[in-house]
Amino acid sequence: MLPRPSALGSTVGDYVRHSYGSFQTLNAELIKLFHLGTGASLTEIYDSTAGLTVMRLIAFAYTYHYLNWFSKTSIIKWHEIPKSRVALIAAVWLSSLAVYAYSYDMGMIALYFLSVLHVMLEFPLNHQTFARHRERAVRARARSTRARWDACTLSLAPRGITAGGRCGSRFADSR
Repeated sequence: MLPRPSALGSTVGDYVRHSYGSFQTLNAELIKLFHLGTGASLTEIYDSTAGLTVMRLIAFAYTYHYLNWFSKTSIIKWHEIPKSRVALIAAVWLSSLAVYAYSYDMGMIALYFLSVLHVMLEFPLNHQTFARHRERAVRARARSTRARWDACTLSLAPRGITAGGRCGSRFADSR
């Protein structure tokens, strides 16, 4: 069982409560979904073990998502994008910071839209990544099977034994 947040000396301050407000509904729904509580009160969302657990889950999901991009660098080819696109990305990033500086709520709305757009545009990239990894796995399996077949036939050849019966039955299911 996880210790209570107060036992860890961690409390959620007013700034975090205000900034995290747009996630309250998500937290409440996840608390209910995982049967960790009712998710009906702010105390349950911010001050309970269930609330802290859900916040950790969301933090893990975001961190995993961003680290997952490292597996896609060969597809994205960041090192090959034109300078004009780099400038556009930098401009969008700086604009995002400016919108947040002007109004945190407006920044959340604007960046929420961009994040949904990002997820939708990422689906084809995920498909390419999965297909590429599946293709590599199939090729590795084929190379491994071929290497075992070759080793089997080479071990039998000096004795004058044909590989068909002995090696063929060994690898029939994996070829």
